[in-house]
Amino acid sequence: MANKRVKNITLPLGGGSFTVDVANPADIVHVDTTAGAAITLTSAANITATGTAQENTYITFIYDGKVTSNTSTGKVVTIFGVALTDAQALYEGEITAFYDGSAWEIRIFPDAQSGVKNFNGAVIATGTVSTDALADGAITNVKQASLTRGHIKVGDASDLVSDLNAKTNGYIVVGDGTDLNSVAVSGDVGLSNTGLTTIQPGSVDAEMLSFTLASTLTATLTISAAQMIELNSVPLTVIAAPGDTKIISVTKASLYLDYNTAAYAGGSSVQLVYSAAPTISVWSSPSGAVTGTVDTFSQMAISTTQLVAFRNNSLMVTNLTSNFTTGDSPVTVFVEYTILDIA
Repeated sequence: MANKRVKNITLPLGGGSFTVDVANPADIVHVDTTAGAAITLTSAANITATGTAQENTYITFIYDGKVTSNTSTGKVVTIFGVALTDAQALYEGEITAFYDGSAWEIRIFPDAQSGVKNFNGAVIATGTVSTDALADGAITNVKQASLTRGHIKVGDASDLVSDLNAKTNGYIVVGDGTDLNSVAVSGDVGLSNTGLTTIQPGSVDAEMLSFTLASTLTATLTISAAQMIELNSVPLTVIAAPGDTKIISVTKASLYLDYNTAAYAGGSSVQLVYSAAPTISVWSSPSGAVTGTVDTFSQMAISTTQLVAFRNNSLMVTNLTSNFTTGDSPVTVFVEYTILDIA
């Protein structure tokens, strides 16, 4: 077997023009850099054909890579008029030139014996892929390392990418000035895993209100006929307990009978009471206010001193003596009141 003829081309830092005699070509053209070391081109390195090639002329280029080029400024490596990309210029590979009688066809192949992966037809040297060598949007989600469901990528204390578990039920991700953390919501507001916020019990005090606690407030409660029948057994809350050291002070109360077809019988008048003393009337409706047979609006009257002992009590409506035995009309109670702080 005859020895193959080899031509050596050495690319210096400053690039330059290099010729290959295609009329009497070498079998292999070895392209290397000065002293075999990596270089960054300061000008173009052009390998051109000289002479007249015959049809089906085939030349193999053994390209050793290690060349940093810059296509945007024209500092590139070209072989027979075909420019290597910046990525290809870096990597070792086998390049073939085939003359079809009218033009040269250049193909870039990986080294079949190297056993390493190739990039765009050139052998990749470990650690040499630069950011500029990657196409915008080239790294898709499926090409990235797997990420546990419910985790997100964050920078850690070493400024490296790490995984943060952000899936804990009801937690939120919040910054602390240094890091991102997944934390529980606490304090005055609660948060559900659907994004619903709720004010927590006892979170709203007088300073948070747009009115003072001594301002006049109103409450309205419509009592169904079924509830009216059982009002002695099951009193209803008109105003919720206002909080420790506070008392509901009623300034005016009235009620409206929206008569239907059957009058209320039995029982007694409708009363306002504190939850701690449901048998002591605070405000009472006049006789006939709810037992009549026509629509009736009545003012209730204060029936006893409102005691300080009833602090943090709810205000309820009841029938003091017994349940009504008949009746089918709804009754609406109207209350004007203030919240007094007697701490």
